[in-house]
Amino acid sequence: EKLYDDESGKYYYWNTMTDEAQWTKPRTLGSDDVPLGLADETKPSPRPEVKHTPRPIHSEEEAVLRIQNMFRGWKARKRVRGIAKTVYEKLYDDESARDYYWNKTTGEAQWSKPKTLYWEDAPMAPPDTAKPSPRAHSKPKRLVSHTPRIVQDPEDAAEFIQCMFRGWAARRVAYAKMLFVYDKLLDDESGMFYYFNNRIGEAEWVKPLPHVLFGDNDLPLAQPDAAKPSPREVEEAAAAASTEAAAEATPAEAPKTDDEAAMRIQCMYRC
Repeated sequence: EKLYDDESGKYYYWNTMTDEAQWTKPRTLGSDDVPLGLADETKPSPRPEVKHTPRPIHSEEEAVLRIQNMFRGWKARKRVRGIAKTVYEKLYDDESARDYYWNKTTGEAQWSKPKTLYWEDAPMAPPDTAKPSPRAHSKPKRLVSHTPRIVQDPEDAAEFIQCMFRGWAARRVAYAKMLFVYDKLLDDESGMFYYFNNRIGEAEWVKPLPHVLFGDNDLPLAQPDAAKPSPREVEEAAAAASTEAAAEATPAEAPKTDDEAAMRIQCMYRC
């Protein structure tokens, strides 16, 4: 799932199978992306958690001042977001299939969304050749040319053939071991193949060990097995369990004192 961290102003990705978060987009997504999910306290960002110790309120006047400060901070952030929307434009780069942000004040482009926009976004602008993407300013990658190996004598040729044969034999051994570890199955709902690891009991959409199953090489299709669910079924089961747990959650009791009410308002605002 793709989520937004209000504190850092960055997007992050939550793995529903391992319950781990990361800033970088998973490589398996390639040029695609996952839709933005709703904020969820049970799925924190990779940002180190800072514990906020509630400051006790000693009087009604102090409580009023604190609420005023909170409102002023919220109003200031709203104003900053409004200014940022007038400074930045969001454009699309056809070559890389990515969105980027153009600063009209400095005339510079960047891939990442400006932090001053917080959870909002800049308006999408029409293509403009006068506003190139950061790709146009990046240094071109140096192409690595593969020079064919020149065989000098029969001994060198024999050693070269031996190396090729050993690599082929090693891949065959690795493939034979994979047949005992992985099963290739079909998910009827999505029509996609997935790979189930019998050792750790986890499934994944991407083909494992690309240096062994490269090209058209693949595992044979196994028979359907309810004990080996696809990643989609695992996600749906986790979502159903989360919904059921939320439905069974006991509502919080009403605050008994003004201090407790103020502390609860602070926690709700921070969340």
